[in-house]
Amino acid sequence: MRQPVIFFDMDGVLARFVDGSLARHGLPAIPPHDINWNFYDRFGLSDPEFWKPLEDSAFWASLEPHGDGMDLFGRVLAHVGPERIGFLSSPGCRGSVDGKKDWLSKHLPDVAKNHFFGVKKEMVAAPCKLLIDDHDPNIDKFAAAGGRTVLVPRSWNRRRNEIDAEGRFDPEALFSEVVSKL
Repeated sequence: MRQPVIFFDMDGVLARFVDGSLARHGLPAIPPHDINWNFYDRFGLSDPEFWKPLEDSAFWASLEPHGDGMDLFGRVLAHVGPERIGFLSSPGCRGSVDGKKDWLSKHLPDVAKNHFFGVKKEMVAAPCKLLIDDHDPNIDKFAAAGGRTVLVPRSWNRRRNEIDAEGRFDPEALFSEVVSKL
């Protein structure tokens, strides 16, 4: 059997999308345990109102990294090597793909070119592919299509009880789960 390829999602796993988007809108931070998937609903923003100010590659390139996600990434990279790591991320909106490429070049230059963008992540699922993502539907669809998965605990998904008061997961525990699926 082929050695599995590990795909990391970016927003919510490696990049602090929620914090960055709230700041872009001039909105206050939300306590980590109170963030849900459509967190901008609480501010009365429609989808178009929310996404329009994010149509700027500089926004995506400037997102801060998630410390726990980057810790997990480093552990996985050391374990499997750069040739088995990729990024599978939704294009989001205009400007996001170029901004995400810039983000990868800045934060993960050794593997920055291993990126794939698309909204139907399950289209690349296979028994030799593992997706690390924070969105329940992405995980469910990828698994149903035959891929392996690890759901990153965040307050907006079914593993919310595995985060600490600051909204962080335990990278060591999640790394063990990743290794068990290889």
